[in-house]
Amino acid sequence: MSGLGRLLDPETIAIGGLSTDRTKHGGRVLGHLQRLGYEGRVWGVNPAMPDIEGVDMYPSVAELPEPPDLVISAVPAASVAQIVEQSHGVGTVIVFAGGFGET
Repeated sequence: MSGLGRLLDPETIAIGGLSTDRTKHGGRVLGHLQRLGYEGRVWGVNPAMPDIEGVDMYPSVAELPEPPDLVISAVPAASVAQIVEQSHGVGTVIVFAGGFGET
């Protein structure tokens, strides 16, 4: 799959900053994927969380078993560049973050 297909119909999704807190972006995304019956593979990226709801967790995007079609970055602004830099071969990166001086 290439182009927009990797964004609109991803087979693999990595959620950077995934945590067990469903009020945070990463937890909400996982909850929506589960509730809506997403059938692809979901990986979590968070070095501080070894296991979350049966999702395979990895300490960094660079350590995922293969480049995912979609990375959802739900990390603080200071960590976004690291997620993006590790996303070589990834189809798309969606960034949820504040703290870029927008206020």
